[in-house]
Amino acid sequence: MTPDRFESKEYQYCLQALNNVSRSFALTIPMIEESIHTPILMGYLEARVLDSFEDEYQNNISKSERAGNLDLVFSVLKAPNHSQAEIKVKKITETAPNYISNPHYLDLVQNFDKIIKIHRNLKLSEKNILVNWFNKTVHGMKKFLGKKVANFKELDEYCYYVGGTIGGFLTDLLIKNTRKITAKQIKTLNVFYADFGIFLQKVNIIRDFREDILKNKRIFWPQEAFASFNLTPHKLLDKKYQAQAMTLLDQMLDSAHKHVEPINKYISAIPPDFPGFKKAFSINFQMGIETLKKVKANPALFYGESPLKIEKKVKEKILAQYI
Repeated sequence: MTPDRFESKEYQYCLQALNNVSRSFALTIPMIEESIHTPILMGYLEARVLDSFEDEYQNNISKSERAGNLDLVFSVLKAPNHSQAEIKVKKITETAPNYISNPHYLDLVQNFDKIIKIHRNLKLSEKNILVNWFNKTVHGMKKFLGKKVANFKELDEYCYYVGGTIGGFLTDLLIKNTRKITAKQIKTLNVFYADFGIFLQKVNIIRDFREDILKNKRIFWPQEAFASFNLTPHKLLDKKYQAQAMTLLDQMLDSAHKHVEPINKYISAIPPDFPGFKKAFSINFQMGIETLKKVKANPALFYGESPLKIEKKVKEKILAQYI
């Protein structure tokens, strides 16, 4: 990528879209070093495009049609310069309203052509890393289409596919570009690469429980957890089951917290020539930690009028530690 990419209308759109689909990552991705900033920005937005077809769907789209959409998007990422790529991109952008209800995600997918234009100009090594990990992401998304998460083992598996693989992409990109890393650091990064993405995915799954039920979205809390109390997910929104809800919440929190120590080890191994990456990574991690503190033993997770979010002053305190 050349320096003038920052002024291109496509690049400016990507920054705007990032702010629309994730305020937290819109805050931290710009902190990342220029040498890896653009592939990370593209990778994040492309992951959200895939996620839109996997999750933000409407009109009872069939499993096979949703899988076809995931394959279509991936085929463009895999071969962005193929003679059929433009036709595929046009199909993706024009048919997006049939599948996606969230207005920000819809706008993102309808502007997929702008994302691909920048993607084409990434280094070959960057595109190869993206495709390698998105291949795993799409495989996992298709595996879980229309499937309920049966137990905590499957929760880990699902979160690996949709979150952990992104950690793999980040780690490969980091190791490829650093000039100051030891064999021990490389080993640590490769052992714990998935925990950050899995952790953040679990934070979102926990935080959005009530909203997902009210909007008739998929529920990713394990079915075995509900079965242990002979309850359905919807019943947890009834206050007479508050004791059971709090117990299940504790189980979900335990599942998320097991990734904290591995993430800290990963952060300690980030090479010193990427302080911006380390700062961005740490801020998003701390925001996840504070979100779990916010929901812990909090009945508002099940009965509140809106999703629980950390307060502005807490965010400012986190930022003050790193900026």
